[in-house]
Amino acid sequence: KLLEAQNYEVEIEIRNTGMELDLLCKNKANNSKQIYVECKAYKESNKIQSDVIKNIVGIKDIEGYSEAWLIATTEFGKDAKGLKEKIESSEKSKYFTFYTPDKLFEALKNSNTLINIEIVKKKIEEKIDANKIGNTSLIITEYGYFYLLVHLEGGVAKDVFVTYANNGNIVDNEELNERLKNALSVIYELALKNNLLKTPSIEKNFIVKM
Repeated sequence: KLLEAQNYEVEIEIRNTGMELDLLCKNKANNSKQIYVECKAYKESNKIQSDVIKNIVGIKDIEGYSEAWLIATTEFGKDAKGLKEKIESSEKSKYFTFYTPDKLFEALKNSNTLINIEIVKKKIEEKIDANKIGNTSLIITEYGYFYLLVHLEGGVAKDVFVTYANNGNIVDNEELNERLKNALSVIYELALKNNLLKTPSIEKNFIVKM
């Protein structure tokens, strides 16, 4: 979505290993303009290190790509942040683009893929009190982008509201709802395994609110 919004399309998937994806993309208006994109879907505690940036710089120079991008779901470590800032303040800054979580969210909002989570909360508050809304998350699935809002009862997670991320409407398609339940069960298992679940009281078969 992010690439499409900037008139790029994926030309080839170079590498796909677990939490990492490397892409070679081309500009639709100018096919000679190729950009190399590294995507890092790391958990919050796993910061981007300086070797990741050095690798991107090296690949761009060796392969002669027009630009190199890094899209990450986690923040930069101290050394990586310093190296990124050095590149961004140099004459080579136009050849490199770095998307940290905040910038990624902002770019997706600007492309109308997401709306502000506060708008979604306002819609949910039409159904329950504001103090009953717990942790919120964005999930990206093969079925689309969705926000999850935990419904609390007595401070304990009871179930989850699932809304479309582009308009905040609660998912009401029965077939899609069933698919998302299965997807969320997998996410739950992964979160539990990696100690990422912030609301451990949610049962494995938690209800998706319709």
